[in-house]
Amino acid sequence: IDVVCYDPNADLRTDVQTGTLGGNNIVAEIEVIEGPVALEGNDGVLFGRGPSRSRVVGNVTLKGNDSIVRGVRIEGDVLFEGNDIALIACEVTGDVVVKGNDALIAQNVFFGSVRAEGNGHQVQSNLLAGGLTPIGEGLICLDNQFFRDDGDGNLSASEREEAEPLPCGS
Repeated sequence: IDVVCYDPNADLRTDVQTGTLGGNNIVAEIEVIEGPVALEGNDGVLFGRGPSRSRVVGNVTLKGNDSIVRGVRIEGDVLFEGNDIALIACEVTGDVVVKGNDALIAQNVFFGSVRAEGNGHQVQSNLLAGGLTPIGEGLICLDNQFFRDDGDGNLSASEREEAEPLPCGS
């Protein structure tokens, strides 16, 4: 797995609210955002301090190449449009769609489905309640597991009793 961090010379923003951030090389360090967030431009980063401390209550959209979402709970859907993106150590309550090539999707918990369109994606060490649909070639798929939500309404995978290996394309 690649090292996932951000450029120390990036435009660091810590006062992010809902809406669209445009431009290249932007890092949005977040705690809680009530509403949808979009990053448009290359080298955009939505950086959290872990799903228990950083969250977006709404959908997240990233459009551009070399974009990263790391350590965030997203209470909504995620859409990536671009190449060389990464979604690392997040919890997503909705669905995820990746449109591009060479995505890294690792160490996440997904309560919805994941659809990865394009070539060269790496999907590793994720817990998925919904299915995984890869569309393209050159997929690397390792150590993903399917789990069933226990239905208690807390959307937590920590108490999963029924987990099983999840083959790619299911």
